[in-house]
Amino acid sequence: MALLNVTLRTASSISPGTKVVAELSDERGVAIPGYTAAGAVVVEPSVATTDATGLASLDLVPNADITPAGTYYTVRVGPAQFRITKTASTQTLPEAIA
Repeated sequence: MALLNVTLRTASSISPGTKVVAELSDERGVAIPGYTAAGAVVVEPSVATTDATGLASLDLVPNADITPAGTYYTVRVGPAQFRITKTASTQTLPEAIA
């Protein structure tokens, strides 16, 4: 698994206590079940809440290690959502956007 770091702050404010959800999805953003490439572990949605500095970290299975192939994660931050591809290294949300 590898970290996805989401920081919610602007020049004028920090957003602590915001819920961040990452859920496995297909290319249309529809939630789908997924398994690790070994087929043993189901890839569950991941949920975190931003801390006092506006940071939330989610530990996600890299997309290359998930069956079926061609999956993405849909990350929801408040009303906004982003389609990302998670690599095996630590990424920020902007780095992971597909």
